[in-house]
Amino acid sequence: MINKYKTSAIVWVPGIVLSFILGLWVGKSNLLMGAPHNANQITEVQKIVNQTIDSANSGDIDAAYKVGMMYFRGELGKELEQPNYAQAKKYLQKAANKGHVEAQNTLGAMYFGGLIGKKDDKPDLDAALEYFEAAAAKDNLEALNNLAQIYLRGVGYSDEKAKPEYDKVLEIYKKQIALGDPRGHVGLARLYLAEAIPNPNKLNDAQDLLEQAANLNDPNALRMLGEMYASGTLTKIENPENLEAATPDYATAAQYYNQAIELGDTNSMLNLGFLYLSGNLDNKANENVNVERALDLYKRAAEANNPGGLTNIATMYYTGMISSSGQNSEEIAEKLWIEAANAGDVNAERNLTMLNKRRAEQQNPNSIDELDELDELVAPETSLNETSDIDEK
Repeated sequence: MINKYKTSAIVWVPGIVLSFILGLWVGKSNLLMGAPHNANQITEVQKIVNQTIDSANSGDIDAAYKVGMMYFRGELGKELEQPNYAQAKKYLQKAANKGHVEAQNTLGAMYFGGLIGKKDDKPDLDAALEYFEAAAAKDNLEALNNLAQIYLRGVGYSDEKAKPEYDKVLEIYKKQIALGDPRGHVGLARLYLAEAIPNPNKLNDAQDLLEQAANLNDPNALRMLGEMYASGTLTKIENPENLEAATPDYATAAQYYNQAIELGDTNSMLNLGFLYLSGNLDNKANENVNVERALDLYKRAAEANNPGGLTNIATMYYTGMISSSGQNSEEIAEKLWIEAANAGDVNAERNLTMLNKRRAEQQNPNSIDELDELDELVAPETSLNETSDIDEK
């Protein structure tokens, strides 16, 4: 169905996440549960805060952690809503020095993100590793995950010479699995699929790991299983002697995507939307029905702050799948791509580059229109080799 829409190499965003960023937990402090409504409530809240600060200064490590996080979130200080990282470090350090694992992990993330302790204008990775290691030694799941991501890229990940330390990553994943953290299952499955670790039974073992993680309601595992069925990878496992049977199973893929979507996975919304647009689901449905289904999924992804949703909606306008009365579809697409690009979506940036190149070529009709060489949609890649972000808390 979808190939009739000429896209000129315009890219559809697959449901993948390749960023590596600081992801500190910024939830509300349990000290401030909603805004006070009157003077008496304000006084009572301030009294509790003051008592917590006094307790922190007297050596209560839980209180020190709470105060440190309040400064981190901008809930304390002269300028509310403005983080005070120096004060956050002061109180988190009090708790971390006495073994508070959440404080240790948070300090590690702050050092890693360059929020504190920069050296030569670079994050202090040694300090970050020291705190992550301390918390991980006490089985803190977030610290274990953070260490895995750092070692997966190499400690000096910003250095071109840095290399992944798979032996350390493997140890961490095994520990996560033993602790029941599905991120260990998913991470190890990715290593097998990427052939980063030799394993003659990589597909079977990866599938087993992902199914275990899926049983723990991990949306990444559910999405990856969906992608493996959509690509035909799992039918190869089920029919190793029959290569012709190694065909995509879109119906099963959709089932996994829907399960992941129920858990809030916006990348599965992108993948499922693409299956509808490509005509691989519900062939009996009217073409407009599948377009509407995909559009709804992309809108949901965009509303959940996944810029890939905006990119794909823009592409639907550009390719003529949808339109808005009285408005130029190309201009709408351009605005949406700009918005998505500003939110960090690299495919939106690529589409804008293609659009500008096309316009330049249209102004010079004697030039070679390289963009016309491609007239089919670019299918989504899989996220089988993706990595995670630095995690919170």
